[in-house]
Amino acid sequence: MTFVAISRIDIDESMADRLEDSFRERSRQVDSVDGFLGLFFLRSKKNPNEFRGIFRFRDEESFKNYMKSDMHSKSHDKTHQEITAAIKTNSLEFFNEITQ
Repeated sequence: MTFVAISRIDIDESMADRLEDSFRERSRQVDSVDGFLGLFFLRSKKNPNEFRGIFRFRDEESFKNYMKSDMHSKSHDKTHQEITAAIKTNSLEFFNEITQ
């Protein structure tokens, strides 16, 4: 069963466009990770300071392996400190995909 992690990020209005740009310019290293199936970054139409990252992995073990990897920490090194400081909330929820 496909494992899905959904990240919710609320950011200060002054940095929302920069966060969107950082998603567009992501390193794409995760694309080559064993078990990685894809991701979507979404920006709310109702609240443009709210974002979702939807990450799909073959299984939970693949996700956990990626989260513990040097690749994961390096991919977040690219995020600018000002963007990180402007994040108001950042939460992560987990799901099993039941349709494909």
